[in-house]
Amino acid sequence: MKNDLRIALKEKRARMPPLKRRRDSKKIALNILHSPELNLGTKIGLYFASKSEVNTKYLITALVDQGKKIFLPVVKEEKIFFAEYDPRITTMTKNRYGISEPSKKDTIIVSPASLDTAFFPIVGYNGNLHRIGMGGGFYDRSFKALKEKSPIRIGLAFSFQQISFEPERHDVPLLAICTEDGIIFRNENK
Repeated sequence: MKNDLRIALKEKRARMPPLKRRRDSKKIALNILHSPELNLGTKIGLYFASKSEVNTKYLITALVDQGKKIFLPVVKEEKIFFAEYDPRITTMTKNRYGISEPSKKDTIIVSPASLDTAFFPIVGYNGNLHRIGMGGGFYDRSFKALKEKSPIRIGLAFSFQQISFEPERHDVPLLAICTEDGIIFRNENK
């Protein structure tokens, strides 16, 4: 079921016009940057968008300008770790999945636990803020042993990606999902 949803949502996201994707991605970044409810801290885990994901370049640039330290995911031993990213000096390489990541030779690799906030890419999400990812389980494996709010976990998605599904036992819930329409916080009573 989840795999069928993943395929349908990826196809729908791929059909999104590029101009709308750019505009909505910028709205998502502005919602985060202007949110009085979010205290992101100084060490922020983000990702470079691939294919039709929410474009994170505007958010990364704005956070760097604010003096935040940006960390991008690197895949190591079937888990995700993070490497500091400075757009002026960081050398990027393609990993085995064709995704750009900081060169492991040029930077220190840190665990997800060392971040204040981590932004997650999303294929789909439900009303309880569980996510459907790309299917590799990297984020779930990497964050499952950590305290629920350390780091703060926020998903980035377009509003049409909200669907109904039951989470699996290994799924890591998010504190919030940010879309072009605003930020949705998880109801702690659910």
